[in-house]
Amino acid sequence: MASESSEPKTLVMLLDQSEALKLIREQIGTTTTTSQSEPKTAVGVIPGAKKPPAKPLKPRPIWREHQLIGDSMMGRLASYLGHKVPYNREIHSKQLGLITHGQTTGRLIGTLHSANSPPLAPKVIVMIGTNDIAHDTPIGKAISNMKRILAFLSKRCKEVVVLTLPPVPAMEASFENLSKFNTFIKENSVLEHKNIKVVDMAVIFGASTETVKLDLFEKTFKGSNKKDLMHWNQDGMKQVLDALKKVI
Repeated sequence: MASESSEPKTLVMLLDQSEALKLIREQIGTTTTTSQSEPKTAVGVIPGAKKPPAKPLKPRPIWREHQLIGDSMMGRLASYLGHKVPYNREIHSKQLGLITHGQTTGRLIGTLHSANSPPLAPKVIVMIGTNDIAHDTPIGKAISNMKRILAFLSKRCKEVVVLTLPPVPAMEASFENLSKFNTFIKENSVLEHKNIKVVDMAVIFGASTETVKLDLFEKTFKGSNKKDLMHWNQDGMKQVLDALKKVI
């Protein structure tokens, strides 16, 4: 009797060994499941946070705060100024901003009115229409397109500098239409829009087949013997820039 009364009274419930192991396994299993169900989050990213908006594109190419717009003539001028005009595989042509090699007035209108149109600078220099004349676009249509382009740019830009088309030697047969196109630019655009300035290319390159300065045009395409006589060479581009510096 004495030995029984000397033992301490304990309230601890002893578990069977198998039951204890079962309980441990259940606890481990619950922890693992909870861990796997938690969403994986990248380090430094707050769950539910929105992605930062993409940086808006800037107008390009820019020279003296003016954006160049046009076809391969302006593309070459941009390259001469140090801008890279990359090849766009989707349209099979070189393109930078609102410059596209082979671009016509109609195509430029479509781009300007497109929801995905490249950004437009407050000040622009534009020359377009050579490809219209070269591919026999009816001169009335080419002039109508140019009128729309200048009206569009005049409303959205602080300053528009428009170049007339040079008397391209390779387009001698189309000089009459080219002259009509240039007459519209010189006489109508300035009268209708006060923020438009005109730089006449005839002063630089000649006004007719008799006065055209062949030494300011590329004689052949780069890397081939194919006749060019359509694009300005480096001397020609330098003179174009000198003329532009007088008005901007």
